[in-house]
Amino acid sequence: MVAALTPAAVAQKYRGKLGVEASGDAFVDIVRESYRWQTPDHQGGWKDVSTADVDEYGWPKTDCRWIVDFRPCAEWTGKIDDPAAYRVDRSGTYHGSFLGSAGLRRAEGSFTVSNCLYDTASNRTTFELTIPSPVSHHGLIILRFEDTRRNPKDKPGTGISEFRLMRPGYPLDTREVFTREYRKCLASAAFSTLRFMCVLETNGNVEWDKQGPLKQSWSHRKFVADAGVGRMDSLNKKDGWPWELVIQLCNETGMDAWINIPVAVDDDYIRQLALLLKRTLKAERAMYIEHSNEIWNFGFIQYAWNKATAIQDSKSGKVRYNYDANPSEEIWAQRRHAQRVKDAVDIFADVFGKKEINRRIRGILSGVTAEPEGFFVCGRLSGMLEYLERTSGDPRNYIYAISMPIYYGGKAAAGEAGTDKYSVDQILDDMRRTMDGQKAGRKAAIDLAKRYNLPGGVCAYEGGPDIGGGRTDNIENRILAIRDPRQGDLYKKNFADCYWDLGGNLAMQFTLSGGYSRYGAWGLTDDINVPDRNSLFKIVREMIGSDVLKQGQPHTGAYRR
Repeated sequence: MVAALTPAAVAQKYRGKLGVEASGDAFVDIVRESYRWQTPDHQGGWKDVSTADVDEYGWPKTDCRWIVDFRPCAEWTGKIDDPAAYRVDRSGTYHGSFLGSAGLRRAEGSFTVSNCLYDTASNRTTFELTIPSPVSHHGLIILRFEDTRRNPKDKPGTGISEFRLMRPGYPLDTREVFTREYRKCLASAAFSTLRFMCVLETNGNVEWDKQGPLKQSWSHRKFVADAGVGRMDSLNKKDGWPWELVIQLCNETGMDAWINIPVAVDDDYIRQLALLLKRTLKAERAMYIEHSNEIWNFGFIQYAWNKATAIQDSKSGKVRYNYDANPSEEIWAQRRHAQRVKDAVDIFADVFGKKEINRRIRGILSGVTAEPEGFFVCGRLSGMLEYLERTSGDPRNYIYAISMPIYYGGKAAAGEAGTDKYSVDQILDDMRRTMDGQKAGRKAAIDLAKRYNLPGGVCAYEGGPDIGGGRTDNIENRILAIRDPRQGDLYKKNFADCYWDLGGNLAMQFTLSGGYSRYGAWGLTDDINVPDRNSLFKIVREMIGSDVLKQGQPHTGAYRR
């Protein structure tokens, strides 16, 4: 039990066993994280840019406006979910520039534009954008670009490119990519690993046509030179951060990389990714390789893509996911998911060398249950391991660990029917009872990994408090329950008593930061700049210790093999 140990002993016991999901609000240049461009619709309004409206990097070729919205949810409707109405302070002077010339005008939001200068020799416009101290709707910026000329001799209305807007405290010519505040927040606790599922836009990164699911190629990935690091529908790029930036953050923070390979990519994409990682990721860094995210989850389109591809491949005879004449298409989908992990490990081994399997190359077989007849067929870990053993030999030779989520919540935390009047105390009690009921399922997964002698046992791909994903019922008390100091005891119980002490290995906190709302209170903090304003970050440091290592130096957590 955690309570029986001194703080120093707790930190020593669990050091290296907690990683964290990377979150947004990471970049010095705020333009990177908000690809929201609109162009006049010639009917007095605005429309999102289309392929015809942008260049090959996604920059607009017309007069346009750019939108970034940092407001708390759901202020745009007139009511903020968070009972504290907390908002991150975005005030200060931002330094901006872009190639081309344009008249800049505030369309909406509390900010001013000043010192707008155009340099003919460089064809570059510079300006300053100042946001005052927080008031209502603080953090909304809608900036218009009028009479645009991409080049000096162009006619008006030809757009701009290479737009940048640097946060207060950073000059225009800074070489820093990630903010000091973001890196400091990551370094303030001894996290061992960074997972990138969210910022990679793993969920929903698929393509279809009338014939069925389409494969994605390496040449169509997100590039550092693209106009944004999020989804760019104008270029039909559904992925997130460029891999180069994923690697850079791991190198700068000295943390291992947990990567989610998109469900729709072809084998060459995986090989090129492995080659990039070999060239640029520091040699002491391990790579946890997960196939997409929650392929078992009906709510994500990658579930449908994976199933459709498994059916297509089985019926064409390309792959025998039905080798044993099993007629279940759900089983075929389950087996395809497992096979793609094996395929990725094989490709990485070709690039890094087979000796790196289960050392630097750590194949993660993710699911949701160890039960052979669990409700989510595609999440049955026992079925996946059985398939791999029968078709590819002993799984421990290429699967480092099985994986499952270790959230804790409950009906009251999710705001389900009959709990709309629950107090904070009642919500906390319900979260505790729910967690106790999850121990048996987690222990079953740990025992399953032991049965197969998997080197990494169980590595939980996500975990933390869960207050649901969309309901507004009793949202005020649900958020207050997360901020309550007693939440720290529940957090420690979830990870330590109900996972690590049962024999669980690495666990990934979901996520580093994010606003608290009806869509969840996933972040350890709701403000990167003030991580300790809530209790959870302090609790994490008690559990795993502070990161006394210099950024860029390797962690030496006990989980390493």
